Amino acid sequence: MKLSPIRQIAHAAVLVCLSYACTTTLAQTTAPADKPSDVKNPKSAVELERVIVTAQKRPQEAQDVPISLYSVTGQALERTGVKSIEELGNSVAGVTIGALNAGELNISIRGVGNLSEAAENSSANGLYIDEAPLGGFPGVQPDFGLWDVERVEVLRGPQGTLFGEGSMGGTIRIITKKPDASRFFGRVAFGGSQVSGGGSGNRAQGSVNVPLVANQLALIAAYGSQKLPGWIAIPDLGLKNTNEATKTDLRLALRWTPQPNLTVDASFISSETDGGEGGATLPGLLDPAKAFPGAGKIMARNQRNNQSKVSNLTINYDLGPVSLVSSTTAFDQEIKRTIDNSFITPLFFGPAGAGGTAYGSFPAHAKAFTEELRLASNGDQALGWTVGAYYRDANQDVPPQGYIITVPGFGLVNDKNLLSEIHNTKAYAFFGEAEYKLAKDWSIQTGLRYYSEDKTVSTFQDTSSAIFGTKAGTTTSGSNKASATSPKLVLNWNYSPETLVFAKVSKGFRGGGANTLAANLYPEAPRGFNPETLIAYEAGVKTSPARGWYLNTYVYRNDWNDLQLALSTKDGLNGYTANVGKAESTGAEVELGGRLSPGLNVGLSFAYIDAKIKGTVRNAQGVVVAQEGNIIQLTPKTKVGLTADYSFNLSDALRAQITGRYRESAPTFSAISNSEAERNPASKQLYLRAAVRSGDWEAGIYGDNLLNRDDSNFKRRPITAIPLVLTTYVPPRTVGVDFKLSF
Repeated sequence: MKLSPIRQIAHAAVLVCLSYACTTTLAQTTAPADKPSDVKNPKSAVELERVIVTAQKRPQEAQDVPISLYSVTGQALERTGVKSIEELGNSVAGVTIGALNAGELNISIRGVGNLSEAAENSSANGLYIDEAPLGGFPGVQPDFGLWDVERVEVLRGPQGTLFGEGSMGGTIRIITKKPDASRFFGRVAFGGSQVSGGGSGNRAQGSVNVPLVANQLALIAAYGSQKLPGWIAIPDLGLKNTNEATKTDLRLALRWTPQPNLTVDASFISSETDGGEGGATLPGLLDPAKAFPGAGKIMARNQRNNQSKVSNLTINYDLGPVSLVSSTTAFDQEIKRTIDNSFITPLFFGPAGAGGTAYGSFPAHAKAFTEELRLASNGDQALGWTVGAYYRDANQDVPPQGYIITVPGFGLVNDKNLLSEIHNTKAYAFFGEAEYKLAKDWSIQTGLRYYSEDKTVSTFQDTSSAIFGTKAGTTTSGSNKASATSPKLVLNWNYSPETLVFAKVSKGFRGGGANTLAANLYPEAPRGFNPETLIAYEAGVKTSPARGWYLNTYVYRNDWNDLQLALSTKDGLNGYTANVGKAESTGAEVELGGRLSPGLNVGLSFAYIDAKIKGTVRNAQGVVVAQEGNIIQLTPKTKVGLTADYSFNLSDALRAQITGRYRESAPTFSAISNSEAERNPASKQLYLRAAVRSGDWEAGIYGDNLLNRDDSNFKRRPITAIPLVLTTYVPPRTVGVDFKLSF
């Protein structure tokens, strides 16, 4: 029997209650790291902090914000060994991040993600650093390091009112530490690691805060360099640890406060990941011939370089009753990727293809300029409001990319199929949000965003190809215009000073685009695709059942329409995007944490998501793409996270700390087709760290994936026409040491 939306939400609420009643171990904590002055006072060291967030673009205590919000401090992230956004996502209820390679993110929130990764489109979920939106290519969002950050906020559910088009499923915000003009300080960290059956890694990080003008101007400079160990061997090339990579992060931040009511923040942040690709045919092994009979040899190592830069200028002028904020951002992402698919030549050309080569080069460059100007009321008033405007000008320049194929036994030498593309997006938005206190314990919040965009794309066929049936010199172009409104309505009830109850209805939106294909593939594939929309219903309870504890429970229902699905042409060699089908997700989340005893903080996070396709989905040729009821990709039906943090005195001068986190999630699929070949089995991951601290230094030893499981987080078919799957596995058991020093 099909349940109504209200009954589905009620059903999810029952599941939340059952999960809470049956669980005896706890998870997530936002307790601050012990300060050196706390070494002799265990009680003060374990008090839970009151986390202040800006999820609604104004300072609020996390427990007072009427949205499903996960907030964690930078200190807590370091204690639990979370060094990247990818690792963070795997620890947050309702969030899954599948990374095909190091430094590239494909974010899914509550079952909403990038079902298509069309280059000119925006991502389904937003990613911000402070006020700066990060958006280059969907499915390959940059993974900035989480070193020296103040906190991270994960906003689940559509955030279209304040964060715009790229926040249909939710938004992740990294809030960096701001310069302090009152004092000089800094810290450094070093570490090394070893992967079971693989290579070694190391890292060195440092940051310094320098006052330039006392109490007015200060600078923060932070830098980190990591060698990410590899563990994948390629027998055809006689190489080991081929997915080894290096990652560097740089942040420069300047804060100027010429007067108490005026703050100017300027920042530059860059992140670069360089190394081999992480796909394998078997755990620790890339050997197509073992996985697929008849496959040829690998002729070269796949490589990738991903570099992102973001510059931002934010001016905050407090005018008394209101504050005026201007945020100007320049974002730049460049991807350089070379792929060897030489193993396919015997599969396409038979014995004549043996020894043939197929090299792919896929460079891409994205730039975006954004400006946001907003005005917001200050203070605790009966009516609080925010209004603003937003502008975006983005360009994606794709140099000649494609395959060069050589098959001497078939009479083909350097048969090229190279395309060049130019994308441009111009968009603007107007938005407003207001909250009115209806009575002492009741308030209503409304919001609306109007968004309009104009996208154009031009594709140029650089070379002819007999294999791909293309002709050099052919130019195709397309455009797509769209506008949408994203409303929000929230009803809040402060049941008690410790308990907030809310119900919300909101809408999310993601724009359409134009397909970039060789001219001969039209009209088999459509020239463009339309926007997709999502209506979300949510109810939540945020409470503090006892001093130092929090318990947050949410239930929701998402109705997702006009899905932008990734499809392939009949030959299986080209992909495109089309609007086909609908989806829905119903779920619930529980987050519970607090102080269990002096020195011991514990917590639990639990998520249930039933995200599935509505109705059988077929492509233009009538071929079934997804059956009704198929699970949305990268969405585990259940996920449980547990953390524990115990600190105690070893002596008057030494304090010890033991931290652990455990995550268990149900199986996922990497594709909407739900084929068994693209199924990621259930995952179980355990991390432990033990450290000692004295004064300004700390030394620790840790282990990750201590169960040494072959869990995977993403699978893909490099060539749709061939049922060969490459898998991205979680790194094998890793042990390491680290040292930190503050000054």
